Amino acid sequence: MLNNFINTDDFYELVRRVKNNPGLLEKITGKIFGSSRDKVELTWSHSESIPDKWWFVPTVLQRWNYLITGNIDLHYSDYFINKYLMERNNYSGFSFACGNGTKEMQWAKLDRFSLIKGFDLSEKRIANAKSEAIKNKLSGKMFFETGDARSIQLGESEYDIYFAEQSMHHFSPLKEILLRIKKFVKPGGLLLINEYVGPERFQWTDEQVEFSNELLRRLPASRRTYWKSSAVKNKIYKPGRLRMMLNDPSEAVESSQIIPLLNKHFECVELKNYGGTILHPLLDGIAHNFLEDDEEAKSILEMCFDYEDNLLASGKIESDFVFAVYKNVK
Repeated sequence: MLNNFINTDDFYELVRRVKNNPGLLEKITGKIFGSSRDKVELTWSHSESIPDKWWFVPTVLQRWNYLITGNIDLHYSDYFINKYLMERNNYSGFSFACGNGTKEMQWAKLDRFSLIKGFDLSEKRIANAKSEAIKNKLSGKMFFETGDARSIQLGESEYDIYFAEQSMHHFSPLKEILLRIKKFVKPGGLLLINEYVGPERFQWTDEQVEFSNELLRRLPASRRTYWKSSAVKNKIYKPGRLRMMLNDPSEAVESSQIIPLLNKHFECVELKNYGGTILHPLLDGIAHNFLEDDEEAKSILEMCFDYEDNLLASGKIESDFVFAVYKNVK
C-alpha cells in the first residue's frame, strides 16, 4: 500500500502493544506532534530495555563472537584491542549517539585509552552515563556530553578511534556526518564499526520475510510468546514506513548506504559479516524465551543458526549486520 507507507499489520501490532502497555498511547501521541529531533530524543529517553531482542540472547552473542573473532569466548572488543591497539596505552576515542555510555565504558576498562568522549541527544541517558562513569571510577578518562552528531565541534585530527556500535544506522545526513568524523579522526586513525547495514527502515526483501516466516512456523508456540503476555507471535512483516518514522525517525534511515559511503571516504582494513538477516526479525519481540540455557532452547537456536547460515552461503540473502575496521586516509 503506497510502497508500504502503512499496512494493516501495523494496526494489529499497535493494538497488541497498547493492550500490554496502556501508557504507550500517550507516548505515541507525543511523537506524532513533536519535531523529528523530539521524536528521536523521546524514543531514546528510557534507560532500561525489555530483553526481547536478539542481542540479549547469550547463545546469539557467542555466535557473533565466533563469526567475528573465530572464538565463541572472545568478544570483538578484545579482538580489536589485541589486533590493532597494542602499541601504547594512551589512545583517544569518541562516539556519537552513545546512549547510556555502556559500550564506551567497556572500552575504557580495557586500559588502552586515556580519553573517551561520548555524545547523545538524550539528556537523561547522558546523566546516567556520567553517573555510571563515576561509580566505575572512570570519570578521569570518560567524558559524556549532550550533543547532536550534525553540530558537535571537536578538534581537527584529534582522536585515534571513532566507535560506531549500532549507532551509525541512525545518522542522517550520513555522508555529512561521516565527513565530520573523518575531520576529527587523525590520519591513520581507525573507525570501529559494528552496525546494521540492511534495508532502510527495515523494508526487508520479500524473500527475507518469506524465509523468516518459514522459520518462525517451525518454532513451538511456547517459544513465540511476547514479553509478559500470552499472545503468540505468528507473523513477521515489513513494518510500514509511517510506523517506523513515528516510532523513531532515525531508525535505519540510511542504513544500506553505510558500507558504500565508508568505502568511498575511508580505507577498509577488515570486514566480517555476522548475519541477522533472518535472526533479527525472527527473534524480535520473543528473544526473552531463549535467555535460559536449557537444552530445548539451544537445540532450537542451533536450528535457526543453521537455517540462516545456509541461506547466506547459498547467496539467497545477504548479511544485514557487519563488524568492520576502517582507516582514515587523508
